[in-house]
Amino acid sequence: MHKKILVPIFTILILLNLCLICTAEDNSGIGCEANMSSLKVTTNNIIKDISQNQTAVRTQIENKIVTEFEGFVIEEFDFFNRDKTRLYGTVFLPKKAYENIGTTNSEKFPFIMVTYGTMCINRMYGLLFKNLVKRGYIVAGVDYTGQGFSEGSKPVISEDDLRLDSEYITQDVLDFQKYLFGARYPIDETKMGNWGASLGTVTSAILADKEHRYKAISEMGLCGKNLSRGTFPTWEQIQGKLPTTTALQIEATMAAVHDTDMITPWWQAPIDAYSEHKGPKMIMIHDRYPSFLGMLGSQKRAHHYLQEVIDFFDYFLRGDKQAYQRLIAPDEYCTKVGKAFDFGKDKRDFSSNEENYINRFRNLYGMPFAYNGFGPMWNQYVLNLLPLASQPFKINIPFLLPWDKIWLLFEYWEPNYE
Repeated sequence: MHKKILVPIFTILILLNLCLICTAEDNSGIGCEANMSSLKVTTNNIIKDISQNQTAVRTQIENKIVTEFEGFVIEEFDFFNRDKTRLYGTVFLPKKAYENIGTTNSEKFPFIMVTYGTMCINRMYGLLFKNLVKRGYIVAGVDYTGQGFSEGSKPVISEDDLRLDSEYITQDVLDFQKYLFGARYPIDETKMGNWGASLGTVTSAILADKEHRYKAISEMGLCGKNLSRGTFPTWEQIQGKLPTTTALQIEATMAAVHDTDMITPWWQAPIDAYSEHKGPKMIMIHDRYPSFLGMLGSQKRAHHYLQEVIDFFDYFLRGDKQAYQRLIAPDEYCTKVGKAFDFGKDKRDFSSNEENYINRFRNLYGMPFAYNGFGPMWNQYVLNLLPLASQPFKINIPFLLPWDKIWLLFEYWEPNYE
C-alpha cells in the first residue's frame, strides 16, 4: 500500500479512537483506569474455532474459565501480583498436561511464556499459542498491569517521565510464572522458552537476565534505537547481557512495522542485538511485503514464520535434529539477505553483497526519517499520549471475546489455510 494512502488512513483511525475515548468518558464514565479484569463470558456455551471448524465447550470451573478443544485446553483466570493488583492470565495446555495440574504425575511439558507489545493483550497472539500447544507445549501469557484485562495503572518511571517501566512489567511476568509453579502446573523447568514482540522483546531480555531457566528466546519486531526510548531500560542497555547459554532467534522484515522508517530502522536494532549476543543465535531478515505488516502480511507468510519459531523451540528445548536442519536451511522469504546464524559447529555470516544491500536500504529508507522525524516525534509527543492510546482497546476488548474471535486478525482472511 502506498504511503500517500496510509497517511490519511492512520489520521482517520486516530480521530476515530479519540472520539471513542471522549464518548466513553462522557457517557459511561470509563476512564483510563477502567477495570477490564472481570471475565464477562457466558459459561457452558458452545463456541467454534473458525480456523478449524471445530467446536469446543466453555465452562466455569471455580475461578477459571476453561475452554476444551480436541487435544488442548485454554484456561483464563485472574490472579494477584506482588502489589496485590489483579492481573489476567491465559494458559494453553495439551489435554494431558491439563489433567496433570496439581497432581503427583511426574510427566512434565516444555513451556513457552509469551510477552506481548504495548497497548495489546496476551490473547492477541492466539494463533501462536494454538500452534505451539498442538506441538505439546504449555503456553502462557499475562496482561501487564494497566493493560488489557488487568487492573492498575500503566507502570511509568515517574509523573515527569512517561517511559514504560520495563522492569516492573517483567516482574508481572515473573509473578505469573510463580503462580503457575505454585499451582503445580506440569512445567519442565529444563525446557523453558520465551517469545516476545515489540515491548515484549525488551521484557524478554530482562526476563532472560533475571531467570536463567529460559533457554531459548524468539523475538519479533525487536524495538531499539527509537521505539525503545519509550521504555526503561531500553534494548541497548540490556543487549549483550543475555546468558551465553540462552539461544536467541530474531525476526525482522524489510519495510515492516518496527523494522524501517515506519517505526525504527530494521537494520540497526535487530542486527545490533544479534551481534552483541554471545550464545547460540540466528537472525532472519525477511523480504519486504507490499504493506507494512511484514511476516504477518499474508496467511502463508505468517504460518511460515510460525514454523520457524516452532523449529527454533523444538531444537533448543527438545533437541529435535530435524528441526535443526530446517533452521540452517535457506529461507524462501530471505532472498535479499540470507538468514545468518552462529550455532557453534554451523555458522553463516552476511555476505559482502548482503551487507552492501543492508547499507543501501538503510540510507535510502530509514535513516533520515528515523533520526530526524520519528525519534523526536516519539519522545516529544507520542509518550504523552500513551496513557490514552490504549483506551479504545479497553472499550472494545469485551467485543473481541471469545477466543475464536481473536486468534489473529489475518485468520479471518484465509481461515482454512492449515
